[in-house]
Amino acid sequence: MTSPRILVALVVALATFLCALFVPAPYFPAAQLLLSAALAVSTAGLVYVIISPDPMPVTLVCNAYLSMFFLVPGIGHLSIGRFPFFNQNYSQEIVLQAAVITVVFVFLFTVATLSYRKSRDREPPRPEPAYRFWPAISANLFLALACVAVVGYEAFHIARGESVPLSPLELVLFATARVGSFVALCLAFLALVQQRSLLSYVLIVPAILCFFAANDIIALPRFISGAYVIAFIFLFLRITRLFKLLFVVAVAAGQISLFPLVSEISRGSGSLGQDYDPIAYLFKNGDFDGFQSVINVASFVDRAGLQGGRQLLSAALFFVPRDLVPWKSIGTGGDAGTSLGLSFVNLSAPMPAELYVDFGYVGLVVLTVLLALGIRAIDDGFGKARQGSFGRLLGALTAGFALILMRGSLVGVMGPISCAIGLWALSNALARPPASMDLPRHSRSRLAVAPPRRST
Repeated sequence: MTSPRILVALVVALATFLCALFVPAPYFPAAQLLLSAALAVSTAGLVYVIISPDPMPVTLVCNAYLSMFFLVPGIGHLSIGRFPFFNQNYSQEIVLQAAVITVVFVFLFTVATLSYRKSRDREPPRPEPAYRFWPAISANLFLALACVAVVGYEAFHIARGESVPLSPLELVLFATARVGSFVALCLAFLALVQQRSLLSYVLIVPAILCFFAANDIIALPRFISGAYVIAFIFLFLRITRLFKLLFVVAVAAGQISLFPLVSEISRGSGSLGQDYDPIAYLFKNGDFDGFQSVINVASFVDRAGLQGGRQLLSAALFFVPRDLVPWKSIGTGGDAGTSLGLSFVNLSAPMPAELYVDFGYVGLVVLTVLLALGIRAIDDGFGKARQGSFGRLLGALTAGFALILMRGSLVGVMGPISCAIGLWALSNALARPPASMDLPRHSRSRLAVAPPRRST
């Protein structure tokens, strides 16, 4: 029997596709038709996640990015025949190829993350070990403060518009300090909520001070400040259907309000002038260059050929100085911009482009499925843990960084993401009790040896 959620998602997909068909398509009709189909699939996936009883935070954020930050602006760019950066002109063939890459990714990602799911609506959360938070909090605080001391406190409070380029080592130190202080803050609040001990009240103070020492709104990239907010609310709030709906509405409103506001605060970008037009911002600002970047990458591959793993390996070696690996990419978006002769090459490379550039359609298919299955596993682990527990920390952190992970380029964003995952693993190793104590106190008490029964 077909699930009601599937029927609702199919109806939404059809309605979205029909609405997209009414958008004028005078310049790239075939590509616009494919992107409309991709938007229908992505929106259906988003609606399916919203009405599902399972939280699925990472899938929710990924589908929100694909629908609202990537596909809707992309359809707008194709409709008006204008792209955000340098009014670039592209051939029909290259734009169509980029649309095919996008459709393949969106379809496979949606199917792999959502198909054959067994709902846990009535399953109780699994028992969680009695974590010892103070070693993990102390370790994250030590690492964060050590990095702040090495780099210098002032460097963490320089406005982004006045900052200077950083070396790979400095990028790692900045990421470790910022993300480490945030993980320590999350752990401190978890300890406070779960244990309410004197030690938990004591540790919350240095965690807050350390966080503000390493994080300043005028110095933070927007994707990091956004990741903090998303991760924190998913970690501590109850993820209901209403919550997921309100989250998507907030993201939709924030992309044309908070997004340019934070940019104005940190970089003085001038996005919020008196003549600010949210629709024009959505379709003309470089913040929404996602589909154009896929076109750039398709053109780059057409000129230079497939990269044979260079881009993914460069992302994995983000911390290695380019002097030691001269073949290291500056980023897939940057390489594509350079090949096109653009003067500005700090460009994004959304996940469809990143998974295509090295091995073509074979890599796109295989790597998309692997990515989706990895996200699905993280979402499943999040769903099995109870609200406000350590078991949800990995899922919350991944959801927080999912927007920038999907936007790319991977070389430029792997630092904070890798630090978040690494510091979670370190915290898990330090906080988890020994095997003999690996159950909550009330569960261990039930396992006590019962007295022998009196014979009758």
